This record gives sequence, structure tokens and C-alpha cells, in this order.
Amino acid sequence: MLQTQGIDPFTQSAAYYRLTGDAPETNTVEVSVQNASRDAVYAPASMEKVTDGDVHERRDALLKGRGLFGTRNYTVTEVSGTRPSELMVAESWVCSPQTEEQIAYAEAESVYRSFVYDAYTAADEDLLPVLNRPFWQDYDDENDGVYSALSRIREVLKAQVCYSETAEAAPDNADSIAYFLTDSRKGDAVLYASATVQALRAHGIPARYAEGRRRRMSIEERVRQSQKLMFKLISLWGIDAALGWETAATDKALADTLPLVKPGEYERVNGLLEKTIYGGIALEPFEERALDLFVQRLWGRNVKKSWKTRLKLRHACLLAAK
Repeated sequence: MLQTQGIDPFTQSAAYYRLTGDAPETNTVEVSVQNASRDAVYAPASMEKVTDGDVHERRDALLKGRGLFGTRNYTVTEVSGTRPSELMVAESWVCSPQTEEQIAYAEAESVYRSFVYDAYTAADEDLLPVLNRPFWQDYDDENDGVYSALSRIREVLKAQVCYSETAEAAPDNADSIAYFLTDSRKGDAVLYASATVQALRAHGIPARYAEGRRRRMSIEERVRQSQKLMFKLISLWGIDAALGWETAATDKALADTLPLVKPGEYERVNGLLEKTIYGGIALEPFEERALDLFVQRLWGRNVKKSWKTRLKLRHACLLAAK
């Protein structure tokens, strides 16, 4: 029904951008499934369409490959901006559509939104006390919204639990999320995501569990990504820098600004980047770790920051990935 009205839950983001008139550039992703299930289709949430592959949708929850053995190779186009979804603000036309296409989209979106709030805001009743105490009991909801709620959840999880890929399983008679939050206080990505979904639902925000896959990058790709993020973070501290340019002055400015950055550290990391980017020499594992550690220090964890700076730093990795 929704597709006939011009909206598909899998491509809603792309459809919205098309009607906004200022759509980001379309990107093409080629997928080849190796050593994983070919039954499911691996596509970004910002998908526009799947080409070169035979797929079908299962409600609004799953894309599946057709055929007995699923789909091995396919191409996906996607449209995404640099702003995280929790910070997106709908354009005015969504509430006051002008064109026929906008009217059709707004009507279908309203139907789907009603379904989403009916289907994805129900939290486990037995979990509500466990969720409300840490997440929402002392929550300042003056500026409540998706971004504020997610920030609160991140803060609570960071303070009260820790990540572990080998966390012990909950006893047979215990709820896995409750055990994670109150007893073991250790969990993997599945438990972190599941607890977040239930916490959002307990607060009246629709959410559902989803899994993602990260493409394995080459060493050179990882180094170039670190370089892009590093110089983005440096610029947010008001320091002009570029690879191989006035490294001594940049080194001093960073050491004076960020207590965790030691004198000489930037110059050493600059040399590691030049080794791979200009010299074509792959970094050793310990050199990659040194690069990653330096980038982590650029976040200025123990430095007092304005809210604007905190917001810019939070989204720097997304901006650098473009």
C-alpha cells in the first residue's frame, strides 16, 4: 500500500531528499557476499534502490534475495547527508506540501508513522523499572527529543556498563537486558543495541533492533581515513594544519591546547602518514595503534568545551567520512 502511494520504508530517506530539492550526491555501493548468508540483502539505511540483483521486501523489516541460494552480487545506490538522523529537522513542506509528489509523500508518511508508533514503542513491561531508573528517573527533559534522549542513553551506558565480546550469558531464568544492566554490567554490541532500543521505547520514542556490517578496509584506506579525521579534528580546535606543512608549529599548538597531546607527538604521527600516503609503505600494527591513539587524544576528552564545540566534535567522524 505504501509503495503505491510513493513511499517505501526502505527508501524513505532517499525519497525525502529527492522532494527537498537539495539532495546529497548519490553514491553507488557494490556488494559481493563472501562467507555470509546470501539470503539477506546487505544495504545501507539510506538506500535509494537495488540494481543488478533480484530482491524482495518483507514488510518494513527485511530485504531478502530471491532464489534457492539467495543473491550473491548486487549494486545499491544510496543518498545520505552528513547530518546524523537524530539531528535531522524535516523541511516545512512535510507539514505543508505544495506539489502533488509532496502531498502523496506526506500522506503515505503519515500512514507509516502511525504504524511505526503502534509497532515500535512497546517496551517490555517487566523491563520498565530496570530501564526507567538509570535512564529516565533523573533525566532533564527541558530540551527533550531524539538527540537528547540518545545522548542520555550513551552517557548512562558509558558510566554503568562496559563492552565485552566475551560477556557471560544471563542465567536461564533471567532477562538478558536486565542482567546486562544490573548484574554483569558487561555486554557485546547486541546487548548495547537491545538495551538502547528498549530504553528509547520506554521513553516513547519508536525504535527497533538492527544489525550492520562494516566493510574491511585496506591499510592504506584506514590510514587515509585517519588522516581525514585527524585534520578535521585539529581544525575544530582552531589550528590550521596540513600534511607535511609547518609540523613543528602545529605540534606546539596542539600540545599547548590539548593536555593529552605530548610535544613531538604530532610530528611523529605526521611522519607515519607521509610514510604510507607519499611513500606507499604500509604501517606496522604498532604504528597504526599509535596513529589511532593520537586521533583519540584529539577529541579533548578532559578539556572544557562549549556546547557548539562538543556538537562539532561529535559529528566530526561523520563529516570526515564523506
